[in-house]
Amino acid sequence: MDDQQNSIAFQQEAIRCYAVLHKFKVVATYADLGKSGLEIKHRPRLQQLIHEVIDGRANFKAIIVYDVSRWGRFPDSDESACYEFICRAAGVPIHYCAETFTNDITMPNLIMKALKRIMAAEYSRELGVKVVAAKRLVAARGFRLGGTPGYGFRRMLISADGRRKKMLQSRERKAIASDHVVLVPGPKHEVETIKTIFHLAAHRRNTPLRIAQLLNRKGVKFTEGKSWSENNIFRILKNEKYMGNLVWGQTHKLRVSSRENWIIKRNDMASLVSPVQFAKAQEAIQNRKNWPRKPDEILIKEMREVLGKEGMLTERLLQKHRYFGYRRYVDENGSIIRAHEILGYRTPDRVLRGIMRDKQLRKLRFRVLAELKRLFPNLLRIIRLPRQVKRQIIEVDNNVHISINVCRPAESTKSGAPRWMLIAQPKEKGLPSLICTPNEDLDGITAFYLVRSLGDLSARCTTIGEHHPLLAFGKRLKSLSDFYGAVREISDNSSQESSMTIRGDVVFNVKCSTVTVAGHDIYLPATAARVFKLLVNNAGSAVAKQILANEISGNSKDKFQSSRLMDKRIANHILVLRKRLAQFRSRIVELRGLGYTYNEAAESSPQRPFDVREIAKIAIASRGLHRTAHAENDNSNRLTS
Repeated sequence: MDDQQNSIAFQQEAIRCYAVLHKFKVVATYADLGKSGLEIKHRPRLQQLIHEVIDGRANFKAIIVYDVSRWGRFPDSDESACYEFICRAAGVPIHYCAETFTNDITMPNLIMKALKRIMAAEYSRELGVKVVAAKRLVAARGFRLGGTPGYGFRRMLISADGRRKKMLQSRERKAIASDHVVLVPGPKHEVETIKTIFHLAAHRRNTPLRIAQLLNRKGVKFTEGKSWSENNIFRILKNEKYMGNLVWGQTHKLRVSSRENWIIKRNDMASLVSPVQFAKAQEAIQNRKNWPRKPDEILIKEMREVLGKEGMLTERLLQKHRYFGYRRYVDENGSIIRAHEILGYRTPDRVLRGIMRDKQLRKLRFRVLAELKRLFPNLLRIIRLPRQVKRQIIEVDNNVHISINVCRPAESTKSGAPRWMLIAQPKEKGLPSLICTPNEDLDGITAFYLVRSLGDLSARCTTIGEHHPLLAFGKRLKSLSDFYGAVREISDNSSQESSMTIRGDVVFNVKCSTVTVAGHDIYLPATAARVFKLLVNNAGSAVAKQILANEISGNSKDKFQSSRLMDKRIANHILVLRKRLAQFRSRIVELRGLGYTYNEAAESSPQRPFDVREIAKIAIASRGLHRTAHAENDNSNRLTS
């Protein structure tokens, strides 16, 4: 949300207090975490709330929202009013717990609410203009605005007075708003590789694919130890930062902007290649677009050479012999089978059956995806995971990923029970999966199973039957109409295991090293974060040094050779923790002979009367919260008081 004062934790506490004060009982929470409130298509939980109200499936009698802006900052204020009217007409009124007016239909309150909606929309518009203008100004001054540095560069943190502070590591961010980031040359071997790439591209007839293959044969690795690809080389050759130009604003809302709208800071950073080398590489790329195409006779000759050497033809064999021109020939003839027929090569029946089976399985998978999209158009979308070219998965509520696995029919058991072949995808490991078992003719699905994870039951390929443990522990769906409810059940259980933890004015998540103390976001090293969370969860009680030692060493036994070494390591981590906590360091208290404890009262001021606006100090910034509630005593006058 916008700043700490409107965080999710703050809204939860404010709504809880409002519910207690007005004798409501909270029965469900609808929160669009980190989503923009400008368009309802980005608010899946709000959409779900409205659908449940319209369909009469709501098990509540009122909706509590923090304020008018949390319902939505729609550019057209009538859109926000429309959604509120839909709920009110269905008998479910909305209560704004932080507004000074009562949400009824009296003239003064209607005018105030309309003004608030317009103010919320105008705030978003003005904020967007200011943010873009500020980014353009920062880019024009030659500073980096987010993103990875790219191969051959590293990010250097610069202070407000221009001093170099430190080199930022991967996924490390600046902590002070006045600091900036610039790009500097990276390791020497990466700089030399960049120069080699431009030299090969400019002075020889080397395509990006050939350059990538050459680097891979030499054992040169791309970022994170990956192999080079044609796309990696092409992106480097087209990026002006390698000749010292900082370019920002090339895209706007995922669309390429015209060059006159770009911010280009020339010769602003250390160049890895000269402008002449860069220009030669661009000229070579442009010239390659005009290369004459290989005649069909040469393509046929190449494929016949492979056929003579291997005795058969497949795409994999053609790639093995480094013949890639066949792709155009295949495109012109419609399929690899048609290209084989022109060559006079007859594809084996076994291969043809396999190709036909794979085609039918792809059609079934496409039908499943299309049916899910038809049933839940506003609640899920079809996406691709990183580095997945063709295969698609389902994303539910913009945060839950579900893989779709259509099994292949396998040989039945001796008793005639059907079996299927389940092929796991390595990139989808750990995701919940919808397993679809087709019939023998591959023209329909007999059953759907939703499982939390494929786990190790199918390292790559596993034969399963109706009573296989993987399906037995999953949930069988009567139809795809039950898909969304089953996914929500899985995600709700998972979120309960890794949900936000609030202890007094401390807010943290078990999977995150950043904690919030009295409204201050504090980044802790991984070990210090584990120690801090252990102490906070046992606030007021002594945590023995042995328990702390186990937490520091990752619960491995015999990590410390002596108690003296153990005490020293614990003291060092406590020292680091206290330094990071800064003004809250006194909360970490040592109990001699017992261990350490967390004591919030060590520096806390006396409690003052409850003020809902001050709970923002225990917040975590995020977006959108909707609380549903119903009255315990059905007193309608009490509901609107």
